Amino acid sequence: MSARAGITAVFFVNGALFATWASRIPALSIKVGASTGDLGLALLAPAVGAVVAMPLVGRLLPGRSSRMFSRLALAGLIGAILLPALARSVAALAGALFVVGVTNSAMDLSMNAQGVSVERHLQRPILSSLHAAFSFGGFAGAGLGALAAALDVAPLAHFAAAALLFGASGLIATGPLLAKRNATTALAA
Repeated sequence: MSARAGITAVFFVNGALFATWASRIPALSIKVGASTGDLGLALLAPAVGAVVAMPLVGRLLPGRSSRMFSRLALAGLIGAILLPALARSVAALAGALFVVGVTNSAMDLSMNAQGVSVERHLQRPILSSLHAAFSFGGFAGAGLGALAAALDVAPLAHFAAAALLFGASGLIATGPLLAKRNATTALAA
């Protein structure tokens, strides 16, 4: 597998994992007894997590390997994806979604930095195709979520299966990523 194929798979997996929990929002809302307003507030948590994580990861990533960061962030997201299904209250759901937002944001920054590195290595633009892979991953995750909901699969079983399927594939896909350290300007590109 080439670095380009690897980073394409990582983008796909990120989209699939994000869509996994999002596709089960109705079941999660019922499980924690959230009102419409409560659910709206809980759904702000991933964005808050992203806002918190971006500047931190943005400071740590330059000068370090985005392959390593992609692996770490993906491992974190694999674990975080289970947390919303374990929530028993609106506050716990919000906390779980905050963690999903932090890990997803770390993954977003690291995989985009790797995408820039691969793009520079290939000396041709590929970022738009990587973002398309994210979208296709979203379709796959949402489609499996719709199937799981139709079959009345519990969110925890669904999320665990998705974490295993997509997570293992994603971790394998990080193997051929470029190991060189990122330039400080990689995130600005």
